[in-house]
Amino acid sequence: MVVGTVWAACVVWAPLVVVANIVVEAVPHVRGIGFFPQLRYVVITSACLINTLAAACLYRWLVACSNRPRSLLSGYLVAVALVVLTLMDILGPPGLARAATAPVVVVNLISALLVPGLVESPPRRKWVVVTTATLGFIEIFGVVAGLGTEHPLTRATGESEFEIPRSMLDAQQRFIDLPSGARIHYVDVGSGETLLFLHGNPSWSFQWRELIGGLRGSFRCVTLDYPGFALFRKRSRVSCRSTNNCPYWAFIEASLRQLSPIRSQLT
Repeated sequence: MVVGTVWAACVVWAPLVVVANIVVEAVPHVRGIGFFPQLRYVVITSACLINTLAAACLYRWLVACSNRPRSLLSGYLVAVALVVLTLMDILGPPGLARAATAPVVVVNLISALLVPGLVESPPRRKWVVVTTATLGFIEIFGVVAGLGTEHPLTRATGESEFEIPRSMLDAQQRFIDLPSGARIHYVDVGSGETLLFLHGNPSWSFQWRELIGGLRGSFRCVTLDYPGFALFRKRSRVSCRSTNNCPYWAFIEASLRQLSPIRSQLT
């Protein structure tokens, strides 16, 4: 019984991962949060597996103790979708819940439609077994490969807390000490007309690495970290604690006044 339930979940999970990733790419979403596609794939694949396994096990239990297992399973999946989207809206950056609505709904809808029938009658046809095994192997390999892109951060020898590999961002990590006690991390590369890159929330200057790499040959590219983000440091207690009393623009202006020739353009 347990083996049949797990097998039914795997039969749903293998194609569900493909559908979920297609939906994520099809729906407009923000790239600026610094979320690598490889890791996004790992999260989606893992979430789909947890979803289908939980749905299959729950349905097996509902069959034994309820006369309406399909309806209860559907209600459970709707509740899960609402909780997930609510948490994304509360804890995530603006727009995350809206961008995730389509894939979350699709994943739970497919689980609600397919899991009950497959749990009741696990497929044993050869082509289903071969297809599921092949997709599953490819998807597991993709997860391993995605996790392999994550490397332990190496301690920097200079001011930075950790080294950013030159293969990812070929630029020297610089710092500015402000009178407020803040030590602002910034990158300043290229020459020509100045382009200023300001990151979103939550993120950091690293999110602009691809644009900077493509534009540094024609422009001077400057980007920095906001207070409290990434490589930002403080030499002493920073006087302001909130963006209302000490907005980001104050730190940005104070930082840019120390960068020549931007300094002369601000005076």
